[in-house]
Amino acid sequence: MIRHPRIAMAVALVAAEFGIDADDIYRQDRHKSVATARLAAMWVCRHLSKPAFSLPEIGHSLERDHSTVMAGVRSFERMRREDPWLAEIVTRVLETMHSPRSRIRVA
Repeated sequence: MIRHPRIAMAVALVAAEFGIDADDIYRQDRHKSVATARLAAMWVCRHLSKPAFSLPEIGHSLERDHSTVMAGVRSFERMRREDPWLAEIVTRVLETMHSPRSRIRVA
């Protein structure tokens, strides 16, 4: 599976914040910690600076349907508003990705 490098970077950063392996986000695992991290990765990819990734692009990279990504982004938006810890995580990830010194390598 060929993944967009910026999506792979977002997934790697989110996984690190959640203390899980980035490959877990791509798997079908439904454990709460992995599922929440997956939703966070979808949300981050959708909210990267212009041009933002389309739902089908995110879905393709995460091996999900675009409608799954759309539902995930909406779901995480609610979670983020209710949980300051989650909001802090995605803020850190976005700041890292937008940093001019960000040269994170992903496998």
